[in-house]
Amino acid sequence: MNYHEIKNAVIDLSPIEAASSTNPIKKIGGVTLVQRAIITGTRAGIQNFYLWDHKENHISEECYQKQKKCIEKILQEDGRISCSWQWIESIAEYSGKEDVFLYYHYQTLLNVKTLEKFCKSENRIECASQKGNYIRLAKLGFQNLQFSFSFLETLPKRDIEGFIEHLDVFPKKTESRLLESLQSPLEGMVDVYFNRPIGRWIALPLARTGIHPNFVSLVSIGIGILSAICFLSGHYWQSIIAAFMLQISAILDCIDGDVARIQFKESKLGRWLDITGDNIVHIALFICLGIREYHLSPDTTIILLCSLLVFATIVSFFLVLYVQTSLKSAIKNTPFSASFVKLEKFIDKMTSRDFTVLLILGSFLGNLTWFLWLSAIGSQFFWILLVFRIFIAKKNIRNQERKNCS
Repeated sequence: MNYHEIKNAVIDLSPIEAASSTNPIKKIGGVTLVQRAIITGTRAGIQNFYLWDHKENHISEECYQKQKKCIEKILQEDGRISCSWQWIESIAEYSGKEDVFLYYHYQTLLNVKTLEKFCKSENRIECASQKGNYIRLAKLGFQNLQFSFSFLETLPKRDIEGFIEHLDVFPKKTESRLLESLQSPLEGMVDVYFNRPIGRWIALPLARTGIHPNFVSLVSIGIGILSAICFLSGHYWQSIIAAFMLQISAILDCIDGDVARIQFKESKLGRWLDITGDNIVHIALFICLGIREYHLSPDTTIILLCSLLVFATIVSFFLVLYVQTSLKSAIKNTPFSASFVKLEKFIDKMTSRDFTVLLILGSFLGNLTWFLWLSAIGSQFFWILLVFRIFIAKKNIRNQERKNCS
């Protein structure tokens, strides 16, 4: 049994404690708990959901019907939810065709990778655990339809790695740890040790507002371009302010992806907006820095450096687009998929905004010509090396195709 064969899940909407103030429509990271439970399950391969709730869990029939209608309205209006779902008042009403189904509680927070790992287990009946403690996530069968909470502790347990937590009395702490588990590992040093920690304080409040991540990307681009324009004056303090504005742009550039992931709003448009926006900011920055330095100290070398930077940025942009589209499609499901992942990591590392620290340093020193020199040399090495790695990847693909044909 693998995770592709588990198509049905029962989501328990009953409160764990009678006095619990956490209900299925409570929002975590701008998404209600019941939405989060269904979307996570869908992305892990689940197709049909049974929402288990009954009147005894509520103070009155009116409260039960009110919450039920509210949940139905939320799920029906959510374009991200296209799977099948229905209500059951007892787990014995489960009518899925599969003999094994997934059970988890709406207050059990986990990410897609963690759920997939659990579903991949060969064991048909088991309960998830972490550090030896049972978690309300289990695989059950028709023989387990007479279900009780204490029953979970009688099942074989399996420790699973990855993020999985029960929403406790401090939901903001759990929310913060959930965000941390969703963050992309493909970042530069400045992102890891500066932009990311600061960005975490901004990402969650933004996510709670329901703001679209693409809007965050546009704000980041706008601040970046404004920063570039501020460098034109050549004034000492204005240049320092411009450098810190670019750093703010870099922080926002980090968190737009975090907001997208915790809200389940990742999209191709967001990915391309991120890549294109970065390059627009870089081109504007290099042109404005070139004009600034040329006015401060007229030298045709500065024009040459600026031209090389703009050239390298444009070439790199189209090479990255090629890697993310044509090459990615060609290399998919080949023995070289692992090497493509390494190529993506190389691109992400090399296109990070770690250079903003050097820009701040240069602004304090009052001289940015050396920054242009370093950037011009480094950018040429990047696109040339990227061309070489693309050539090797394409050569491997051609050799594999010849091997398959022979």
